[in-house]
Amino acid sequence: MATETQKLIHNVLDTRYEAFNKEVLRDAKRQLIDLIGVMVSGSNGPGNSALFDLVRQWGGKGEATVLVHGDKVPLPHAAMMNSLQGRSYDFECTGPDAFGQNEGMFPGHVQSSTVPAALSVAEYVGASGKDLISAVILGGDMAARIAFVEGLGFDHPFDPVGTVNAFGVAGLTARLMGLNENQVMNSFGILTTQVAGGFRSLWDGVMTFKLYGAMAARNGIIATLMAKNGYTGLKDPLFGPQGYFECYCPKPYHPEVMNRDLGKEFYVKSRHKKYPSCQGNHNIIDCGLDILKEHDINADDIKEIIIGVHPMQLNSYGAIPFKKGDSQQAALFYQGYSAANVLLRKGARLEHYTEEAVKDPKVIALCGKVKHIPTTQKDPMMVELIVKMKDGKEYSAAFNHPQSRGFPKFPLTREELTEKYWHNFDFCGRIPRKNAEKVFDMINNLEKVDNVSEIIKLLVP
Repeated sequence: MATETQKLIHNVLDTRYEAFNKEVLRDAKRQLIDLIGVMVSGSNGPGNSALFDLVRQWGGKGEATVLVHGDKVPLPHAAMMNSLQGRSYDFECTGPDAFGQNEGMFPGHVQSSTVPAALSVAEYVGASGKDLISAVILGGDMAARIAFVEGLGFDHPFDPVGTVNAFGVAGLTARLMGLNENQVMNSFGILTTQVAGGFRSLWDGVMTFKLYGAMAARNGIIATLMAKNGYTGLKDPLFGPQGYFECYCPKPYHPEVMNRDLGKEFYVKSRHKKYPSCQGNHNIIDCGLDILKEHDINADDIKEIIIGVHPMQLNSYGAIPFKKGDSQQAALFYQGYSAANVLLRKGARLEHYTEEAVKDPKVIALCGKVKHIPTTQKDPMMVELIVKMKDGKEYSAAFNHPQSRGFPKFPLTREELTEKYWHNFDFCGRIPRKNAEKVFDMINNLEKVDNVSEIIKLLVP
């Protein structure tokens, strides 16, 4: 009788393209459109060159492309760099969210690793569009299911982006390369010695917040290649003694949820962000925009900005004050910056989250006027924004729903996702528009693409 791990492996190896309905295929294409856009816009993201310079120094066989830059590098390095680029402005889609019996579970930023890795591996093996779609769906589904066993929370040290993502990458790589069950089991066993990445980067506002997803993309591929070459790993890598769940997950964990509706439900419906920065800031941004719709506010006339949050949020990274000298990474996660930015610049766009933008004395001065207070809201996602003016006037807006725009219950429209795609390409400014148009069309008709390499070629100037 097959074990639960074996069932999970066979789902990613054996599921046929024909098993996916129109909604699943649509959502996979939305993932690709979103991730390709943010990989392009993040091509020169802060800190990326520090790692890319090393990749270039290391050299090696040219197997897959680093998007925008055009360098052909070893496959694991290409996937790592493409993932790093995609997370640079924390603008990529998150999830996938769980529905059915697992509704409400949320595994984090699975696609920040699985989609870049799927593109790189698909280029390497010369996969078709159908092969790529299948890999994106099944690799993300596998990572999400492993995450559902442990749950997502900030009360334990390991960020799922650095742990479960790697298993999803290993699974999709094995599928695209034609590995068997025993080889995938060994790749999982190898990965238990490689996964890592903690939440502390969010509190410290440092570049490593996007590194563990990139390392998961790299490590998932390396583990699979090692297993393909005969290297062995733990015999029971997920559930065995000192296996993944025992070492990396808080107890009690819930193994019974991993394979619920396996092969019937594919976790691919994601949260597509409307703005750059952590999704925890988006309700605040929306509150700011609601205030600006009703009132013509001059930032110089603001006396105080008050952010009302659930009491448990007062100890989160979001409530850390943003001040002079703080990094671009801190601006992506600290709520005070997003509040000050939207009121000063009347929006929330990529150019507002660059290293230059976060050093602007005007935004730093406004950040100094931000104060967090507890509210009586029951849901942690519900927030209130109060703007007090020097002349005594006061404006406020509240976000009273636990799900913001972009969440599956309030998805971005096709037009909004298209607008986001062009915002990413325009921000980069290096890919010819005709190329970007062709890529957009090819992704929307991916089942007709014979070789994914044709898409990759268009993503290099």
